[in-house]
Amino acid sequence: MRVLPEKNLKRLLPVLALALLTPLAGQAQETTGDLSRPVTFFRHVEPGESSIEVNVWGDVSAAGRYEVRLGTGLIELLFLAGGPGERVRDSREKRWSIVRVSRKVGDGWTTAYEAPIEELMALRQPEPVLQDDDIIKVETYVRQRFSWRDVLTIVGTVGTLALIGDRILR
Repeated sequence: MRVLPEKNLKRLLPVLALALLTPLAGQAQETTGDLSRPVTFFRHVEPGESSIEVNVWGDVSAAGRYEVRLGTGLIELLFLAGGPGERVRDSREKRWSIVRVSRKVGDGWTTAYEAPIEELMALRQPEPVLQDDDIIKVETYVRQRFSWRDVLTIVGTVGTLALIGDRILR
């Protein structure tokens, strides 16, 4: 049996510690029938734990199919998915995100829950109980705020049209 020198053992310890401390939550790439559209599958359950599988779509950092423990709340699931996608913000923008939970009922789908993400995080409404095959969609809307630059653009346009009208009428 060969014994590792102490120097090599010190280099190996951080790697071993990382391997042992890595949670069981994992990520695997799977493909659907259409090979051009891979589906990311995230597993956040311990072996033997009761679980459900839900889809997270829309404006989140890590969209995909999630296997989570039974009883996982919507807020916890959104944290696992990385929350709403981060973008560079402009001071003239107003942003808001809507979270929608769709559930299969009979032959169709129905909206089981819908709320702005701020209301969900503030717990103004009770969190919905997630069920197997639910679809959680996060949609972000952006609206530009009116600013002094917009006023200058309008004044300049009106002035230009007045000059053109004056030239035509002469």
